[in-house]
Amino acid sequence: MKHPLRLALLGTVALLASTAAQAATLIGLTGDNKLIRIDSETRRASPATAITGTNGRVVGIDQRPQDGRLYGITSQGQIVTIDAQSGRATQVSQLNVPFQAAGHAIFDFNPVANRVRIIGMDGQNLRVNVETGEAVTDGRLKNAEGSPAAAQMPRVTAGAYTNSMAGATATMLLTIDTSTRSLNVQNPPNDGVQSPRAPLSAQVPANVAFDILSDGTSNQGFVMAGATLHSLDLASGALTPRGTVTLPRGTSVIDIAAMR
Repeated sequence: MKHPLRLALLGTVALLASTAAQAATLIGLTGDNKLIRIDSETRRASPATAITGTNGRVVGIDQRPQDGRLYGITSQGQIVTIDAQSGRATQVSQLNVPFQAAGHAIFDFNPVANRVRIIGMDGQNLRVNVETGEAVTDGRLKNAEGSPAAAQMPRVTAGAYTNSMAGATATMLLTIDTSTRSLNVQNPPNDGVQSPRAPLSAQVPANVAFDILSDGTSNQGFVMAGATLHSLDLASGALTPRGTVTLPRGTSVIDIAAMR
C-alpha cells in the first residue's frame, strides 16, 4: 500500500507547473496591527485599516478555503475572523495551549483536513480546529536528516499550502527558510521535518511574507520581501520581482493572504 501522504504529494505535482503570473488581490498584515489591500498588477496599496476587537496584535492571517473568510491569530492565541474592509475582528475561538508568537507566526489552512497550521518563530508546530481552538501539538520544526542544514535549527519564517480551495483532495505545505535561503517541503507536516525543495534564486531579508493562490488547475506563489513583491516558482524556487509596492510610510508587511 502506498503511504497516504506520498499519494497526496504525487497528486499535487501537476498543479505545481509554472504559469504566467496573474493579477491578484493580496491582503497584507502589517507589524502595527493593520490591513492593506495590494493589487499585484499595479502594486498599489490601499490606505492601512486598523484591526479592532482583538486581544493582542494579529500575527498571522489566511483565507479559509471552506468559507472564503479571512481568519487571523493574535499574540494571545485568539482566533478571529476579520472584515478586510473595516478591520473589525470577531472571536471564533481561543487556543487551548500556550502560544509563542514572537511577533509573527505562520498561519495557513490545510484545504484537505480543514485545519489551520500554526508555526511559531521558535519552531512550535500546531494543528488547530479553528471552530473550537483545540490544538494538536505536533513535532517541533527540524531539518531533514542528511540535508545540508541537518545540524542547525530551521528559521522558517513563512509557509503556505498548495491547492488551497474547497474540495481539494491533495496538498503540500511549502515553507521558506531565510537562514538557508531555501524553499522547503514540510514533510511529514505533522512531524515538522523541513526537506529542501529548491534554493531561492535571490537573497531575501530575515522575514518574508508568502502565500499561494490556487485556481483549481495551478498554484501561484507570491512573496513580499521588504517592499518588493515577487512571484515565486514553486518548483524551482525562482523569485521574479514584480516591482516595488507603494506602501504607506513606515509600514512593514509581516504576512499576506492571496484572496480568491
